Amino acid sequence: MNFISAGNIFRQIAKERGYSLEEFSIKAKELPNIDLEIDERTKAEGKIDNTVVDAQLAAHFTPKNTDPDSPKILKICITASPEVRWKRVAKRDGVTVEEAKKETLIREQMERERFSSLYGIDVDDMSVYDIIISSDTLSKEYVYNLVKEIITFSKTYDK
Repeated sequence: MNFISAGNIFRQIAKERGYSLEEFSIKAKELPNIDLEIDERTKAEGKIDNTVVDAQLAAHFTPKNTDPDSPKILKICITASPEVRWKRVAKRDGVTVEEAKKETLIREQMERERFSSLYGIDVDDMSVYDIIISSDTLSKEYVYNLVKEIITFSKTYDK
């Protein structure tokens, strides 16, 4: 199974260009080609069979599973409450929870504005997902295994 992450691509490009995530989020609002580049790379790699795409917009860019001749695409959202996300970001980035909160709120607001402006997408609209998993009390390993089981069941059920 292949795995790609639009967030990792975004962080990688920010680092390559010498920006913090906050600065790069602001820069991306000024330069739409940044998002378009990330989205095109994500879409292209996401067309490979058996690929898990970790991207905020992936579910919005994939077909709605209404064509019986098209491959079925299972859209799963793994989410967490803001407080849990801030703690996880703080741990990942080696910053305080307050710093993570500030950066996350700024980044998310910038993303809402950019994605609405570029694509007309409301990132808070969860109706595009088939399954939503709250990971607040779950370990990464548990979520991984749960998603694997869901995918396995989905393949069996879809036949």
